[in-house]
Amino acid sequence: MAISTKPPSGMRDYLPTDLARRNHVVGVVREVYERYGFVPLETPA
Repeated sequence: MAISTKPPSGMRDYLPTDLARRNHVVGVVREVYERYGFVPLETPA
């Protein structure tokens, strides 16, 4: 039986350069939110 290397539907792979850019943007947004008193919330979605 062949093993599929395709990600499951609804999931995607981030390449290293894309991931670095994404993490930077998320970090900046998180810092701004926390500066104004918001606290992090993560959901399983």
